[in-house]
Amino acid sequence: MIKNYRIPKLSLMFIGHLILSLIIAFFSFGFLHTMSYSLVIKIEMYGFYGEHIGINDNILSVIDGVSLIGAIIVFLGIFLFLIGQRFAYILEINTAIQKLEGGDLSYRIDVTGEDEISDLADSLNHLAYTLEVYMKKEEELKKERIELIQSLSHDIRTPLTAIISYSDFIQNKRYDSIEKLEDYIGIIQSKAFQIKELTELLFDTDKSTSVLTTEEVFDGYLLVEQLLQEYEDILEDEGFKVEVSLNLLGEFKTRLHPQDMVRIFDNLSSNIIKYAEPIQPVVLVVTRNNDVLELVERNTMRMEANSTVESHGIGIKSIEQLAKKYEGTVNILEEEGIYEITIALHL
Repeated sequence: MIKNYRIPKLSLMFIGHLILSLIIAFFSFGFLHTMSYSLVIKIEMYGFYGEHIGINDNILSVIDGVSLIGAIIVFLGIFLFLIGQRFAYILEINTAIQKLEGGDLSYRIDVTGEDEISDLADSLNHLAYTLEVYMKKEEELKKERIELIQSLSHDIRTPLTAIISYSDFIQNKRYDSIEKLEDYIGIIQSKAFQIKELTELLFDTDKSTSVLTTEEVFDGYLLVEQLLQEYEDILEDEGFKVEVSLNLLGEFKTRLHPQDMVRIFDNLSSNIIKYAEPIQPVVLVVTRNNDVLELVERNTMRMEANSTVESHGIGIKSIEQLAKKYEGTVNILEEEGIYEITIALHL
Protein backbone atom coordinates (compact mmCIF):
# COMPACT_ATOMS: atom_id res chain seq x y z
CA MET A 1 0.00 0.00 0.00
CA ILE A 2 1.43 3.38 -1.02
CA LYS A 3 1.16 6.08 1.62
CA ASN A 4 0.65 9.71 0.64
CA TYR A 5 3.61 11.87 1.63
CA ARG A 6 2.91 15.53 2.27
CA ILE A 7 5.85 17.90 1.89
CA PRO A 8 6.02 20.31 4.86
CA LYS A 9 5.00 23.89 4.13
CA LEU A 10 8.34 25.15 5.42
CA SER A 11 10.18 22.97 2.90
CA LEU A 12 7.92 24.23 0.12
CA MET A 13 8.66 27.79 1.22
CA PHE A 14 12.41 27.09 1.21
CA ILE A 15 12.21 25.51 -2.26
CA GLY A 16 10.10 28.42 -3.48
CA HIS A 17 12.62 30.99 -2.22
CA LEU A 18 15.45 28.95 -3.79
CA ILE A 19 13.75 28.77 -7.19
CA LEU A 20 12.85 32.47 -7.11
CA SER A 21 16.42 33.40 -6.21
CA LEU A 22 17.79 31.16 -9.00
CA ILE A 23 15.44 32.68 -11.59
CA ILE A 24 16.40 36.22 -10.60
CA ALA A 25 20.10 35.24 -10.56
CA PHE A 26 19.75 33.66 -14.04
CA PHE A 27 18.25 36.82 -15.49
CA SER A 28 20.86 38.86 -13.65
CA PHE A 29 23.62 36.75 -15.26
CA GLY A 30 22.09 37.27 -18.69
CA PHE A 31 21.70 41.00 -18.10
CA LEU A 32 25.28 41.44 -16.83
CA HIS A 33 26.73 39.27 -19.60
CA THR A 34 24.82 41.15 -22.32
CA MET A 35 25.70 44.57 -20.91
CA SER A 36 29.38 43.64 -20.52
CA TYR A 37 29.62 42.18 -24.02
CA SER A 38 27.92 45.24 -25.52
CA LEU A 39 30.31 47.51 -23.69
CA VAL A 40 33.35 45.59 -25.02
CA ILE A 41 31.96 45.72 -28.58
CA LYS A 42 31.63 49.49 -28.35
CA ILE A 43 35.14 49.80 -27.00
CA GLU A 44 36.40 47.67 -29.90
CA MET A 45 34.51 49.78 -32.43
CA TYR A 46 35.26 53.23 -31.11
CA GLY A 47 38.45 52.57 -29.19
CA PHE A 48 39.46 53.25 -25.61
CA TYR A 49 41.53 56.39 -25.25
CA GLY A 50 42.16 56.24 -28.98
CA GLU A 51 43.32 52.62 -28.95
CA HIS A 52 41.47 49.76 -30.56
CA ILE A 53 41.09 46.59 -28.47
CA GLY A 54 40.36 43.26 -30.04
CA ILE A 55 37.98 40.78 -28.45
CA ASN A 56 39.68 37.54 -27.59
CA ASP A 57 38.95 34.48 -25.47
CA ASN A 58 40.51 36.02 -22.38
CA ILE A 59 38.18 39.00 -22.47
CA LEU A 60 35.18 36.73 -23.02
CA SER A 61 36.26 34.59 -20.05
CA VAL A 62 36.49 37.71 -17.91
CA ILE A 63 32.99 38.74 -19.03
CA ASP A 64 31.62 35.29 -18.18
CA GLY A 65 33.36 35.26 -14.79
CA VAL A 66 32.21 38.77 -13.81
CA SER A 67 28.63 38.00 -14.89
CA LEU A 68 28.67 34.72 -12.96
CA ILE A 69 30.04 36.38 -9.81
CA GLY A 70 27.40 39.09 -10.09
CA ALA A 71 24.65 36.51 -10.51
CA ILE A 72 25.91 34.57 -7.48
CA ILE A 73 25.92 37.76 -5.39
CA VAL A 74 22.36 38.55 -6.51
CA PHE A 75 21.28 34.97 -5.77
CA LEU A 76 22.78 34.97 -2.28
CA GLY A 77 21.47 38.45 -1.49
CA ILE A 78 17.87 37.67 -2.47
CA PHE A 79 17.86 34.17 -0.97
CA LEU A 80 19.34 35.31 2.34
CA PHE A 81 16.92 38.25 2.45
CA LEU A 82 13.90 35.97 1.96
CA ILE A 83 15.18 33.37 4.42
CA GLY A 84 16.25 36.09 6.86
CA GLN A 85 12.64 37.25 7.24
CA ARG A 86 11.60 33.83 8.52
CA PHE A 87 14.73 33.60 10.65
CA ALA A 88 13.81 36.93 12.27
CA TYR A 89 10.32 35.49 12.81
CA ILE A 90 11.89 32.49 14.56
CA LEU A 91 13.82 34.89 16.83
CA GLU A 92 10.54 36.67 17.63
CA ILE A 93 8.97 33.33 18.56
CA ASN A 94 11.97 32.57 20.77
CA THR A 95 11.43 35.94 22.50
CA ALA A 96 7.77 35.04 23.06
CA ILE A 97 8.76 31.70 24.61
CA GLN A 98 11.14 33.48 26.99
CA LYS A 99 8.39 35.90 28.00
CA LEU A 100 6.00 33.02 28.63
CA GLU A 101 8.63 31.32 30.76
CA GLY A 102 8.99 34.58 32.70
CA GLY A 103 5.25 34.66 33.43
CA ASP A 104 4.14 37.30 30.90
CA LEU A 105 1.04 35.55 29.57
CA SER A 106 -0.31 38.67 27.85
CA TYR A 107 2.41 38.68 25.15
CA ARG A 108 1.18 37.79 21.66
CA ILE A 109 2.97 37.13 18.34
CA ASP A 110 1.72 38.55 15.04
CA VAL A 111 0.92 35.52 12.90
CA THR A 112 2.26 35.96 9.37
CA GLY A 113 2.58 33.42 6.58
CA GLU A 114 1.11 29.96 6.15
CA ASP A 115 3.83 27.52 7.14
CA GLU A 116 4.93 25.49 10.16
CA ILE A 117 6.56 28.57 11.73
CA SER A 118 3.33 30.58 11.59
CA ASP A 119 1.46 27.51 12.91
CA LEU A 120 3.92 27.42 15.81
CA ALA A 121 3.33 31.13 16.49
CA ASP A 122 -0.44 30.61 16.43
CA SER A 123 -0.11 27.62 18.80
CA LEU A 124 2.00 29.69 21.21
CA ASN A 125 -0.62 32.45 21.16
CA HIS A 126 -3.33 29.92 21.90
CA LEU A 127 -1.25 28.37 24.69
CA ALA A 128 -0.60 31.80 26.25
CA TYR A 129 -4.31 32.68 26.06
CA THR A 130 -5.33 29.35 27.58
CA LEU A 131 -2.83 29.70 30.41
CA GLU A 132 -3.91 33.30 31.03
CA VAL A 133 -7.57 32.31 31.27
CA TYR A 134 -6.70 29.35 33.50
CA MET A 135 -4.57 31.48 35.84
CA LYS A 136 -7.28 34.14 36.13
CA LYS A 137 -9.90 31.47 36.82
CA GLU A 138 -7.60 29.83 39.36
CA GLU A 139 -7.08 33.19 41.07
CA GLU A 140 -10.84 33.84 41.16
CA LEU A 141 -11.50 30.37 42.61
CA LYS A 142 -8.77 30.90 45.20
CA LYS A 143 -10.30 34.25 46.18
CA GLU A 144 -13.79 32.74 46.37
CA ARG A 145 -12.50 29.85 48.48
CA ILE A 146 -10.79 32.22 50.92
CA GLU A 147 -13.96 34.34 51.17
CA LEU A 148 -16.01 31.18 51.70
CA ILE A 149 -13.73 29.97 54.49
CA GLN A 150 -13.89 33.41 56.12
CA SER A 151 -17.67 33.40 55.78
CA LEU A 152 -18.08 29.92 57.28
CA SER A 153 -15.66 30.74 60.10
CA HIS A 154 -17.65 33.86 60.87
CA ASP A 155 -20.94 31.96 60.72
CA ILE A 156 -19.56 29.34 63.12
CA ARG A 157 -18.70 32.10 65.59
CA THR A 158 -22.33 33.35 65.66
CA PRO A 159 -24.01 30.16 67.01
CA LEU A 160 -21.00 29.59 69.27
CA THR A 161 -21.58 33.03 70.81
CA ALA A 162 -25.26 32.10 71.29
CA ILE A 163 -24.28 28.85 73.04
CA ILE A 164 -21.99 30.77 75.40
CA SER A 165 -24.70 33.38 76.12
CA TYR A 166 -27.47 30.88 76.82
CA SER A 167 -25.12 28.70 78.86
CA ASP A 168 -24.41 31.79 80.94
CA PHE A 169 -28.17 32.42 81.31
CA ILE A 170 -28.64 28.87 82.62
CA GLN A 171 -25.60 28.98 84.89
CA ASN A 172 -26.71 32.24 86.48
CA LYS A 173 -30.37 31.07 86.56
CA ARG A 174 -31.55 33.94 84.37
CA TYR A 175 -34.89 32.31 83.64
CA ASP A 176 -38.24 32.59 85.35
CA SER A 177 -39.80 29.25 84.43
CA ILE A 178 -39.02 25.67 83.49
CA GLU A 179 -40.41 26.38 80.02
CA LYS A 180 -37.89 29.20 79.54
CA LEU A 181 -35.08 26.90 80.71
CA GLU A 182 -36.17 24.26 78.22
CA ASP A 183 -36.21 26.93 75.49
CA TYR A 184 -32.63 27.88 76.33
CA ILE A 185 -31.53 24.23 76.29
CA GLY A 186 -33.28 23.75 72.95
CA ILE A 187 -31.50 26.77 71.47
CA ILE A 188 -28.14 25.51 72.75
CA GLN A 189 -28.75 22.10 71.20
CA SER A 190 -29.91 23.66 67.91
CA LYS A 191 -26.83 25.89 67.75
CA ALA A 192 -24.55 22.95 68.55
CA PHE A 193 -25.96 20.99 65.59
CA GLN A 194 -25.59 24.11 63.46
CA ILE A 195 -21.90 24.37 64.38
CA LYS A 196 -21.46 20.70 63.49
CA GLU A 197 -22.98 21.21 60.02
CA LEU A 198 -21.00 24.41 59.38
CA THR A 199 -17.80 22.66 60.41
CA GLU A 200 -18.51 19.90 57.90
CA LEU A 201 -19.06 22.53 55.22
CA LEU A 202 -15.81 24.21 56.21
CA PHE A 203 -13.91 21.01 55.40
CA ASP A 204 -15.95 20.41 52.24
CA THR A 205 -16.02 23.80 50.50
CA ASP A 206 -16.93 22.26 47.13
CA LYS A 207 -20.21 21.10 48.63
CA SER A 208 -20.93 24.48 50.21
CA THR A 209 -20.50 26.33 46.90
CA SER A 210 -22.96 24.21 44.94
CA VAL A 211 -26.12 25.91 43.70
CA LEU A 212 -28.37 23.65 45.72
CA THR A 213 -27.24 21.24 48.41
CA THR A 214 -30.46 19.25 48.34
CA GLU A 215 -33.35 18.44 46.04
CA GLU A 216 -35.75 18.18 48.97
CA VAL A 217 -38.77 20.49 48.96
CA PHE A 218 -39.59 22.18 52.27
CA ASP A 219 -42.63 23.91 53.73
CA GLY A 220 -41.41 27.48 53.19
CA TYR A 221 -43.88 29.20 55.51
CA LEU A 222 -43.13 26.86 58.41
CA LEU A 223 -39.37 27.24 57.87
CA VAL A 224 -39.51 31.04 57.88
CA GLU A 225 -41.88 31.05 60.86
CA GLN A 226 -39.51 28.89 62.93
CA LEU A 227 -36.49 31.01 61.99
CA LEU A 228 -38.32 34.22 62.85
CA GLN A 229 -39.33 32.84 66.23
CA GLU A 230 -35.71 32.05 67.06
CA TYR A 231 -34.65 35.43 65.63
CA GLU A 232 -37.10 37.22 67.91
CA ASP A 233 -36.10 35.20 70.99
CA ILE A 234 -32.39 35.91 70.52
CA LEU A 235 -32.88 39.65 70.04
CA GLU A 236 -35.42 40.02 72.82
CA ASP A 237 -33.06 38.23 75.21
CA GLU A 238 -30.49 40.88 74.25
CA GLY A 239 -32.96 43.65 75.11
CA PHE A 240 -34.26 44.51 71.64
CA LYS A 241 -37.86 45.07 70.67
CA VAL A 242 -38.69 43.21 67.48
CA GLU A 243 -41.55 43.88 65.06
CA VAL A 244 -42.07 41.04 62.59
CA SER A 245 -44.53 40.96 59.69
CA LEU A 246 -45.55 37.82 57.75
CA ASN A 247 -48.86 39.12 56.44
CA LEU A 248 -47.89 38.97 52.76
CA LEU A 249 -46.00 35.68 52.91
CA GLY A 250 -48.62 32.97 52.54
CA GLU A 251 -48.13 29.22 52.20
CA PHE A 252 -45.43 28.12 49.77
CA LYS A 253 -42.95 25.36 48.99
CA THR A 254 -39.21 25.97 48.58
CA ARG A 255 -35.86 24.34 47.87
CA LEU A 256 -34.02 26.89 50.01
CA HIS A 257 -31.84 24.83 52.32
CA PRO A 258 -32.67 25.34 56.02
CA GLN A 259 -28.95 25.57 56.91
CA ASP A 260 -28.49 28.47 54.48
CA MET A 261 -31.57 30.25 55.85
CA VAL A 262 -30.30 29.77 59.41
CA ARG A 263 -26.98 31.36 58.42
CA ILE A 264 -28.78 34.34 56.89
CA PHE A 265 -30.92 34.93 59.98
CA ASP A 266 -27.93 34.40 62.29
CA ASN A 267 -25.96 37.06 60.47
CA LEU A 268 -28.92 39.44 60.58
CA SER A 269 -29.39 38.98 64.33
CA SER A 270 -25.62 39.18 64.95
CA ASN A 271 -25.39 42.51 63.11
CA ILE A 272 -28.36 43.85 65.08
CA ILE A 273 -26.69 42.95 68.39
CA LYS A 274 -23.42 44.58 67.30
CA TYR A 275 -24.60 47.75 65.62
CA ALA A 276 -28.29 48.50 66.32
CA GLU A 277 -29.71 50.90 68.91
CA PRO A 278 -31.48 48.75 71.56
CA ILE A 279 -34.04 51.41 72.52
CA GLN A 280 -35.37 51.58 68.96
CA PRO A 281 -37.45 48.74 67.46
CA VAL A 282 -36.05 46.32 64.90
CA VAL A 283 -38.44 45.77 61.99
CA LEU A 284 -38.34 42.65 59.82
CA VAL A 285 -40.83 42.23 56.98
CA VAL A 286 -40.96 38.96 55.02
CA THR A 287 -42.94 38.89 51.76
CA ARG A 288 -43.22 36.65 48.72
CA ASN A 289 -43.71 37.71 45.13
CA ASN A 290 -44.29 34.67 42.93
CA ASP A 291 -41.01 32.69 43.19
CA VAL A 292 -39.02 35.36 45.07
CA LEU A 293 -38.76 35.51 48.85
CA GLU A 294 -37.89 38.99 50.15
CA LEU A 295 -36.63 39.88 53.62
CA VAL A 296 -36.43 43.55 54.61
CA GLU A 297 -34.78 44.35 57.94
CA ARG A 298 -34.71 47.93 59.26
CA ASN A 299 -33.12 49.28 62.42
CA THR A 300 -31.61 52.42 63.94
CA MET A 301 -27.82 52.39 64.04
CA ARG A 302 -26.03 52.85 67.34
CA MET A 303 -23.98 56.04 67.11
CA GLU A 304 -20.92 54.66 68.92
CA ALA A 305 -20.99 51.30 67.10
CA ASN A 306 -18.54 52.33 64.41
CA SER A 307 -15.89 53.34 66.94
CA THR A 308 -16.38 50.57 69.50
CA VAL A 309 -16.97 47.52 67.28
CA GLU A 310 -14.48 46.41 64.66
CA SER A 311 -16.21 45.37 61.45
CA HIS A 312 -14.79 43.55 58.44
CA GLY A 313 -18.16 43.15 56.70
CA ILE A 314 -17.82 39.36 56.72
CA GLY A 315 -21.42 38.88 57.87
CA ILE A 316 -22.78 40.86 54.92
CA LYS A 317 -20.42 39.06 52.52
CA SER A 318 -21.73 35.75 53.86
CA ILE A 319 -25.31 36.84 53.20
CA GLU A 320 -24.33 37.98 49.70
CA GLN A 321 -22.70 34.62 48.96
CA LEU A 322 -25.79 32.75 50.11
CA ALA A 323 -28.06 35.03 48.09
CA LYS A 324 -25.89 34.49 45.00
CA LYS A 325 -26.21 30.76 45.55
CA TYR A 326 -29.96 31.12 44.93
CA GLU A 327 -29.63 33.74 42.16
CA GLY A 328 -30.72 36.42 44.61
CA THR A 329 -29.62 39.94 45.49
CA VAL A 330 -28.71 41.97 48.57
CA ASN A 331 -29.29 45.73 48.73
CA ILE A 332 -28.23 47.96 51.62
CA LEU A 333 -29.46 51.47 52.36
CA GLU A 334 -28.02 53.75 55.06
CA GLU A 335 -29.72 57.10 55.55
CA GLU A 336 -29.95 59.45 58.56
CA GLY A 337 -28.99 56.76 61.07
CA ILE A 338 -31.37 54.15 59.61
CA TYR A 339 -29.94 50.91 58.30
CA GLU A 340 -32.01 48.82 55.90
CA ILE A 341 -31.04 45.58 54.21
CA THR A 342 -33.17 43.87 51.57
CA ILE A 343 -32.50 40.23 50.68
CA ALA A 344 -34.21 38.62 47.68
CA LEU A 345 -33.97 34.84 47.16
CA HIS A 346 -35.36 32.71 44.35
CA LEU A 347 -37.41 29.87 45.76
